[in-house]
Amino acid sequence: MALSPKEKKELQQRFEKQLLPDLDMSFELNGEVYKFNFDKNESGDYIDSFTQAVWGGYQDAEEWEKYGKHQETELPE
Repeated sequence: MALSPKEKKELQQRFEKQLLPDLDMSFELNGEVYKFNFDKNESGDYIDSFTQAVWGGYQDAEEWEKYGKHQETELPE
């Protein structure tokens, strides 16, 4: 079950508000420098692949929380 368009828009606004203080920060991994960029294309997806990937994880976490999609795992004793 996916989020409704209204829920997605509200969640995206929360996502951007939460990351706004980090907008000027950059992250380095394996020599690549990543930085958040909230520019979007016509369909509402982030143009920047790093920001889109972080948004995807944020959205998945919200859906898991809302719809209980997380997988329960029992560890062996």
